[in-house]
Amino acid sequence: MNKERNNKEARLTGKPVPKAGPRKEKKSIGHRLATYAINVRNELKRVSWPTRKAIINSTATVIVFVIVFAVYIGLWDYLFAYMMQAIVTR
Repeated sequence: MNKERNNKEARLTGKPVPKAGPRKEKKSIGHRLATYAINVRNELKRVSWPTRKAIINSTATVIVFVIVFAVYIGLWDYLFAYMMQAIVTR
């Protein structure tokens, strides 16, 4: 009966019906967390970490660009505020 139903479903949908195989035993949450932690540690060992000098250079570059863009936006803000004040006080 089940085989006939699977064949009928396959013909109607055009997709093969997966066969039920042996189920995998679900592992406990503790086992899965331990496996995850081990995998994370192994992956972090493979990471190519930057040198101290590279980190300092990157940080300095970011700080300089933030300051430059803050000044740029501040100047535009000042300009628009000045123009709005001139329009309103007219």
